[in-house]
Amino acid sequence: MYLEDMSWVEVNEYVQKKCCRAIMVPIGAYEEHGPHLPIKTDIFISTKICEIVAEKLDLPVAPPIGFGLCRSTREFPGTFSFEISTFLSLLVDYFSNLINFGFSKLFIVTWHTGKLHLCILRESILKSMERWLNRNLSFYLFTANDLLQEIPKDINENLVHGGRIETSIMLYLDRKSVKLEFLKDSLDCSTDIDNHLVLRSWRKYIPEGYKGNPLAASYDEGKYLFNKIVKYVENEIRKRISSDHS
Repeated sequence: MYLEDMSWVEVNEYVQKKCCRAIMVPIGAYEEHGPHLPIKTDIFISTKICEIVAEKLDLPVAPPIGFGLCRSTREFPGTFSFEISTFLSLLVDYFSNLINFGFSKLFIVTWHTGKLHLCILRESILKSMERWLNRNLSFYLFTANDLLQEIPKDINENLVHGGRIETSIMLYLDRKSVKLEFLKDSLDCSTDIDNHLVLRSWRKYIPEGYKGNPLAASYDEGKYLFNKIVKYVENEIRKRISSDHS
């Protein structure tokens, strides 16, 4: 169930009756993912994970946060990025609203994993806990980096932005939004970049906006990967809410 579909009375009844007072929080970004994937890719995948896990565990899903920090891709049309202070304030106020409603256990899923994005996300969690010191709060963060550890090494890519993994998952979840015909060729578009080089933008080095080989993607692989990820998140959250019912 989505929080946005509930009335204030239903929200109040939920947090009063549920001993775990848990909620799923999808976070992502509207960001370019190459010429073949939609800019909604990150927030779409995060939301779908939350949606399916929440249904299995009878948890509500908070309104998705589809904005984040995307400095390396912000020169591409379609990428939304915000100042650090803006994003931090947004997250802290957002979490504070959920806490004020009565939720005390937040399970956050973010498919967007930019280093700065994750840093500010973690900082917002700490600030939220400091703001509500009188509450017994628990925040759990599931990132795409964590979830990809569940994927077999023969499939996993070091560089996943718009590559085989994300393209496979989107083929499974939303086939009509994937436009493989927009790819120029089957070459792996992942120019070697010095790991010590601080980049202002990817566009000079990765002009097509993706890394890896999306033409190696498939619907069946996407189904396998996504369901494996969902099962992992479900099991991890189930363990963390089961103690509240014992």
